[in-house]
Amino acid sequence: MQTILKWIVAVALGALAVQSHAQHSDVTFDIVAGQIVIEADGHMHRAGALSGNTQKLVFEADFGDFNQGPYATDDPGYVSHEVSGVLTPGDIIGFSGVGTLKFWDGTAWTAMTLDQVTLTDALGAQSTFSSAGTFAGSSSFIGAADSMGGFHSHIDYEINPDAAVGAYLIEMQLLGFDSTGSSQIYVASESYYIAINFGLSEAAFEASITALP
Repeated sequence: MQTILKWIVAVALGALAVQSHAQHSDVTFDIVAGQIVIEADGHMHRAGALSGNTQKLVFEADFGDFNQGPYATDDPGYVSHEVSGVLTPGDIIGFSGVGTLKFWDGTAWTAMTLDQVTLTDALGAQSTFSSAGTFAGSSSFIGAADSMGGFHSHIDYEINPDAAVGAYLIEMQLLGFDSTGSSQIYVASESYYIAINFGLSEAAFEASITALP
């Protein structure tokens, strides 16, 4: 019982700290000329790719959500630009992993890590990001558009419990399917980053974001 109480207190204090600095913002998207387009509002940084010169959006999150436990989060979520009319009711938004898992060791971003980040989709299927690459699950669905053609859904992101303290970076694209999930009906979005803090101070985590090349 004391262990549970300590965890609740620790998470509550952590949540107060996170509220003061974390830029948790849902990934907001629209459909433009048949392509999923992610909006670049003021809550996101725009960083250079770790390879090449392509600019990418960066969304921030922290492992350790109160309702997810110390090693998981359901941020960022995914939401349509408008509450209606963006999608056809029943359309499914999914994701695809790109590249390899990156790790901030306090000095530099590296692909040399033994840890992995696991994403659990709306159907419970798991996709993993590691230094060896991205391994897709049996499905990769975030959710379906509501009866008005709007969208808002979350998936779970989880780090292995013995992971090293640091920041973890995954690269993703959004995909759009018909209501059966079998036909891709929208052009995939450009890829974007999600940087997730695991135990770093506010200053150290923000330093990792600033250091993205």
